[in-house]
Amino acid sequence: MITMYWRDHPPGHSTPATAGNVAEVAIETLEVIDGWLPPRALRLVMEWAQGHQDELRENWTRARAHEQLAAVDPRLAFSPWLPSRHVQPLEGYKLRLGFDDGSERVVDLTDTLWGSMAEPLLDHEYFRRVRVDS
Repeated sequence: MITMYWRDHPPGHSTPATAGNVAEVAIETLEVIDGWLPPRALRLVMEWAQGHQDELRENWTRARAHEQLAAVDPRLAFSPWLPSRHVQPLEGYKLRLGFDDGSERVVDLTDTLWGSMAEPLLDHEYFRRVRVDS
């Protein structure tokens, strides 16, 4: 969950929290200015905040003026799980994804491949078999 409080101190920031951990993330620099989040949660928060920086800035201005905050889409501005046209394995656990609109994005899945379900994917030869099903 990510919150913003109208009584909070500058610089403009949001307050993400997960599983009892809380941090304050500066809107302009996307740096953690206080607190701590687990690395995976922090990576997701940073990716989300980067895609919604303008909305966060606008809400910070509203909060300081004691105005109603606007809802911000909770989804990532980019999600590696959007429908892709093609996928190309790169070094390590990186993939180049091509999308319907012609855009491409490189995603690094290193931090997401953990636990027994992901264990087979840690074999680089198996990981490189990735494909897009139509």
